[in-house]
Amino acid sequence: MAIIRLATLNDVDELVQMRWDFSKEDYCNSSDSFEEFYKICSEFLVKAIEGVDFQLLWKTQ
Repeated sequence: MAIIRLATLNDVDELVQMRWDFSKEDYCNSSDSFEEFYKICSEFLVKAIEGVDFQLLWKTQ
């Protein structure tokens, strides 16, 4: 059984990697590198986790 909880800052690296893996089919022709993607996505996730505007970041274990 999966445990669902709010994501924390400790989850950012894994969440970025999961997002990259999930969306790389959409970007297979893109010249964006993982490093560029990581920078943008992790900044967004940190703001989302720390902020009150985004309470919808969940993670399963």
